[in-house]
Amino acid sequence: LRRTTPTPSLGPYVVTEYVPNERVVAEANPEFLGEPPAIRRVVVHKISREDLPRAFLTGEVDITVPNAVTLAQAREVQATRRDAVHIRPSAAFVFLAPDLDHPLLGRLEIRRALLMAIDRARLAETVYGDAGRIAELPVPELWPPGAVHTAYDPDASREALAEAGVIGATLKVVHQDDAMGMQILAEVRRDLEAVGIATESVVVPSTFRVAREGRWDGLLSHVLRANRDAPPGRFWNLPFENGEYVYSHRSDAFTDEVFALVERERHALYPERREQLRDALLALTTERLPNLPLVFAAERILADPSLQGWDHGSTTVFGSWLHTWHFAP
Repeated sequence: LRRTTPTPSLGPYVVTEYVPNERVVAEANPEFLGEPPAIRRVVVHKISREDLPRAFLTGEVDITVPNAVTLAQAREVQATRRDAVHIRPSAAFVFLAPDLDHPLLGRLEIRRALLMAIDRARLAETVYGDAGRIAELPVPELWPPGAVHTAYDPDASREALAEAGVIGATLKVVHQDDAMGMQILAEVRRDLEAVGIATESVVVPSTFRVAREGRWDGLLSHVLRANRDAPPGRFWNLPFENGEYVYSHRSDAFTDEVFALVERERHALYPERREQLRDALLALTTERLPNLPLVFAAERILADPSLQGWDHGSTTVFGSWLHTWHFAP
């Protein structure tokens, strides 16, 4: 498909060209009623990860989307273009999703013991350096009343697992075959095996697809963008059918009591009350552990210093304020 005429749009840009797996061209919308964007033409290129640093350094691209380059690539560019490299904590929530229908993972005391076994501080430092940080909740920079901290304690983990009679059990760890994912996998497997849980690596093309299809019979190494206003089902490890979370599903994590809180949040009349209930639900995830939180990934962006107005923080969807971007004189 190649589109060569502007598409109807009320926004500041219209797509004027689309070449699959190659590029998308957007140009200022002449029908837009607001102030026209400073950058009149934006071209989004699809470039292989291996070629991105070269394309940036030669001026072929002015900015890369978050995490398009690896941490190692960003640091290589940083050696010569320090002012163009941005490495910082992000809102990418990295976690292990337990299959709650699994005979072991459907038990809260075992999920808690597994989380105690993982040295998340070492994981964050090893994989992301000083830009990584431990995740306790699915949303960064949030600690609502009632949230529970699970400390790294391999001795207590081993004791709890022994008491549950599962020392020597084998768990599948489902993951993608990418550099960061493999590093995270190595750290997690090392810690679990140190407390007596054997692990089996299962590689899949997309953990997102597995999460949507359900039933992975183990631990799913997954990542979601943190969003405090997301539907509660997103962080409660619920099945997903026909584009909706299945709130009728029950587990030892998502109980009738939790569902009642979800219903109160959904029917709250005032925004302030809805925010309180969302915070209560997020805090409850640290107690019920529908997912095992690991870290917030480090975000990597290469950006020409003359390009300004693009940085609205890691919790804002990249490019959502594209019409405010501009090049300094």
